[in-house]
Amino acid sequence: MRYFYEGYNQARQKFQTADLDECLSLIDDLYGRDQIEDESNLEEVREEALRQLKEEFTDKSSHEYEQVQFWTKVVRAGMWQ
Repeated sequence: MRYFYEGYNQARQKFQTADLDECLSLIDDLYGRDQIEDESNLEEVREEALRQLKEEFTDKSSHEYEQVQFWTKVVRAGMWQ
């Protein structure tokens, strides 16, 4: 299995150069604009669109995802030195 569903890289490439309207449309279709300030510029909106895209394409049932979650918890707990 993979960490991301198929098509993630292509979608990410598209939104790395998307305009403001395209980014807002993606955000509206996914998780909404709650994380965006009214004064946000294109780069901030694009960053949020890419974050939401990553969340949408992450295969949370994959072994790779479980490994990343495990090691993230280990590092946060300070057990890795």
